[in-house]
Amino acid sequence: VRCPVRHFSDLNENVIMMWQALLKGWKPPTHISEEEYVALKNETKPSALRGFVGTTCAFGSGFFNTYARDKKDKDKNFAAQGARQMMRRVHGLRGSVFTFRDYRSAMDAVDADICYCDPPYQNTSTYVGVEPFDSKKFWDEVRKRSDGKRRILVSEYQAPKDFTVVLTAYSRMGLSTKAEVGLQKELREERVFEFEPPKGRRMVSFASLLD
Repeated sequence: VRCPVRHFSDLNENVIMMWQALLKGWKPPTHISEEEYVALKNETKPSALRGFVGTTCAFGSGFFNTYARDKKDKDKNFAAQGARQMMRRVHGLRGSVFTFRDYRSAMDAVDADICYCDPPYQNTSTYVGVEPFDSKKFWDEVRKRSDGKRRILVSEYQAPKDFTVVLTAYSRMGLSTKAEVGLQKELREERVFEFEPPKGRRMVSFASLLD
C-alpha cells in the first residue's frame, strides 16, 4: 500500500505544526507551569509549542480545555509524560507529511491506494469556538470520490445506509461510576465504513483489549 502522505485536516493547525516540528527533530518541553499554560492558551499565533501544550497538558480531550492536574499525584508531570509519548510515536511516522487543509482538498491530493478519514463523530461534543461539522456534506463528498481508483475508508460510530461496515474493532475505555469506586472498563465498538466496497471483500473483525 502506498501511503506517502498523511493528511490530518480535521485537527487544529497547532497540532499539525507540532508534528511537523517533531519530524524535523524538535524536542518538546518537559515542564509547563500553569502560568505558561494560560499564556499559550491566550496566544493567537499558531505554533508547535501551542499544539503540544494544548493537547498533552490539558485535562480531557479538548484543546486547551483546563490545566491538567492529578488529585492523587500532585507531582505528576503531564508535560514530561506527553513529551515521552510524542517522541516514541514520531519514530513510526518518519517519511510522513503533515498538512493542514480542507478535508475535500486533502482527499483529492492523496496519492495512495487507501485514503483513511477520521472526521468528527456525529452527535458528539464539538470544540469551543468551532462551527459544528457538517456530517451530511462530508458523506456526500466521500460518495463523489468513491470512483474505484482507491479505497476511501471512514472511521465513525454510524454512517448512512448506503455505506458498508468493512471493519469492526473493540477497545476498552475506562469509565468511572458512582456504583463502584475505581475504574470500570467497558467495550467500545469502533467501525470503519466504505461506500460500495469491492465485491467479495470479507468484513474483518478483531478485538483490541486494552487492559
